[in-house]
Amino acid sequence: MSHLLIQPDFPSDTRKAEPEGVRELQATCRRRVQSESQLCRPPNAPQLLEASVLKLRDNSTRLRRGVTLRTFGVAALLGLLTVLVQGEQLNTVIDLNQKVEQALERLAEVESHERQPGEKLSPEEQRARAYPILEKDLGLEAGLLARELPAFAQKLYNRSDTSPLMRAKAAYALNKFEEAEKLSVEAAYERNKFEEAEKLSLEAANQDRRAHENAKTFADKSHKIANQVLELAGQLADKRIQYEDAPKYHWEAEQLADRVRDPLEWAKQQWKIASVLEDQGQYAKEETVLRGALEEYRRARGDENKNVLALRMNLALALLNQGKSAEAEMEYRAVLKLQEKVLGPEHRDTLGCRMNLALALLNQGKSAEAETEYRAVLKLQEKVLGPEHRDTLGSRNNLALALAAQGKSAEAETEDRTVLQLRGKVLGPEHPDTLTSRNNLANVLFDQCKYAEADTEYREVVKLREKVFDPEVLDTLENRNNLACELLFQGKYAESEAEIRAVIKLEEKVLGAEHCSTLASRILLASALHAQGNYAEAEMEYREVIKLEEKVLGPGDADTLKSQDLLNSVLCHEGKYVEAVEIQQKVVASIQAKAGSEEGKRRELAEAYISLSWYQVLAKDFVSALASTDAGRKLDASFLSIDVNRAHALLFLGRIQEAEQIYLKHRDEKIEDGRPWISVILQDFADLEKAGLASAEFLRIRKLYKMKTQPEQQN
Repeated sequence: MSHLLIQPDFPSDTRKAEPEGVRELQATCRRRVQSESQLCRPPNAPQLLEASVLKLRDNSTRLRRGVTLRTFGVAALLGLLTVLVQGEQLNTVIDLNQKVEQALERLAEVESHERQPGEKLSPEEQRARAYPILEKDLGLEAGLLARELPAFAQKLYNRSDTSPLMRAKAAYALNKFEEAEKLSVEAAYERNKFEEAEKLSLEAANQDRRAHENAKTFADKSHKIANQVLELAGQLADKRIQYEDAPKYHWEAEQLADRVRDPLEWAKQQWKIASVLEDQGQYAKEETVLRGALEEYRRARGDENKNVLALRMNLALALLNQGKSAEAEMEYRAVLKLQEKVLGPEHRDTLGCRMNLALALLNQGKSAEAETEYRAVLKLQEKVLGPEHRDTLGSRNNLALALAAQGKSAEAETEDRTVLQLRGKVLGPEHPDTLTSRNNLANVLFDQCKYAEADTEYREVVKLREKVFDPEVLDTLENRNNLACELLFQGKYAESEAEIRAVIKLEEKVLGAEHCSTLASRILLASALHAQGNYAEAEMEYREVIKLEEKVLGPGDADTLKSQDLLNSVLCHEGKYVEAVEIQQKVVASIQAKAGSEEGKRRELAEAYISLSWYQVLAKDFVSALASTDAGRKLDASFLSIDVNRAHALLFLGRIQEAEQIYLKHRDEKIEDGRPWISVILQDFADLEKAGLASAEFLRIRKLYKMKTQPEQQN
């Protein structure tokens, strides 16, 4: 059998050179033809040769096409993968932009919500707190918003097609707060569109149900947008410390929320209004608003919901700020029980609740119990958060307050100095918390009569606050108030008065004439006038402030009652003893009428009876004075001041032996404010003689006291 051999020079395809892969396939095919073609034909038959060659070409063409198709398929696949990758990258960019935009939309709300009750933070601190929360909620990497959001906000702010609301939010993110408020207000007052939509909805109801629904949807959307811009306006007014402007925006937003249709949206607005009322010092109104919001949140979310627990914390603080410390304590204990169940005993919110509970105890005079609670919380915070965490240092700061309240001034000073050092190290010497520690240190130095040191600290704190913050920031004003108080106690009355008047002017501008801080400053001014002997002017100032306090805080509020007691002191200096008695009787009635547990009112009422009995002695109503001391002793017999006034009443009633027995019984003791009994009695004798109430027994008691003190002086 003979083999047909293909000549190497046989004409081939005239097209251009084939790719390497094709040539390899051709060679393979050629080898296969050379090895496997077995023809039973004579080798010189041209037809057979031609047929063999044509077959080879067909096979080669077929193979070439296959490779071309496969090559095209690979290219197409690579192209598709490129498109998919590019598409994925594009989607990632779009998704990132959408999330940054969502963060921008929520920024003001998160900053407002995360500010703890009563907490005052700089804009930078609020931003640093809000970013991590938004990043966690939106699934963004840590630190991304600090890098990306300002530039995104700037682009949005500069674009001509940005809506007024979004431009306002962009301005907010760029810290252009005044402009942001202006933009949001302009957007809010363009809301006549939804009024037209509501009218259209009513007209459409009689024609087409679908048209009615469309119009209603449009109206709801317009309401929502208007609600958002009003919310932002309120947040901005609050941000700029324009507390008088903030509530009107929140109230307008509240008017757009329908409690029946959307109770949670209504409750949300109530919560924001409560926050503004807190900043204004209108705590009674804040309590009412919070209770309404809490009712709706509880109905919708249940007692163990996070927002419900937060609202109850705010409510407890509102009670605390009104002097309803016993009620606040009950609320904190109830919330704490739920937090320990839902969040766990070592959760940061749970520990925060325990801190506030300790403050409620401290405000009730339960300073030892408060100290115990603070130490327990501090131990857990050092374990969970670390010894230098901001919350831990906050507890140590409050522990120092509890120590100072117990008269442990030296120990409190040591604690304050330690906290000051740690806050300076961790937060920096100009951080608000560090400056608060310096202010507290100054307070405890003041309590120890270290006036020169206290004066230095107060002045340095004011200087730093005015350097770092706006002079109108609340903490700065508070520090200036403390300085004025310290000057007053040093007897620098004119300088104290000048400082107080400057503070009041700023407070009336920033907070308003009826804010509790403004009213407290005016009481301090009245005290400065009182100390300088300007009794008529002091009386007028006290009366004006009391009138406002009764309106804003209520007649039974602790600050209102204290102001009335100070007014009575001025009246006594003016010889208006009967009027002082009448005012103090109203004070007693106000305390008795206050809500809350009887146990919580006992101490407060006992103190009121002490003052009433003294004024009754000065007014020569000795029988009533004795009855008032009896009432006070039944409430709390531990007050030695009650026995002081009781001895005076007995003395002028002619029951000299009983009076002398009391005068001598306690001569080695100190009354509740730390003053020696003998010093108090001798000062009272001098005041009674000035009021025209002299007694021969005064000389006898003085001699007995002198006999007591002379041997001690000789030793």
